[in-house]
Amino acid sequence: MSTILSVRNVKKTRRPQRCDWCGELVNSAEPSVVITAIVDGDFSSVRFHPECHTAWSATDWDEYDYFDFYEQSRGKTMQDAEATL
Repeated sequence: MSTILSVRNVKKTRRPQRCDWCGELVNSAEPSVVITAIVDGDFSSVRFHPECHTAWSATDWDEYDYFDFYEQSRGKTMQDAEATL
């Protein structure tokens, strides 16, 4: 079970970071979204490109228990990625 603590829109990322959804770099000075949460009792923080955050938000989580870090297509929901296979 997860409890989202905060969703923060970062206007300019300070240094290059890896997007936890697609695995591509979020370069410095680019926008990103940081989510902090409690997942199964542990503190967690993830960073996404804005379009990857949109895809994460639009994913039907009734079909999935989790996502594999760096394994999704940039800006695509898990359902969209499966449909193209």
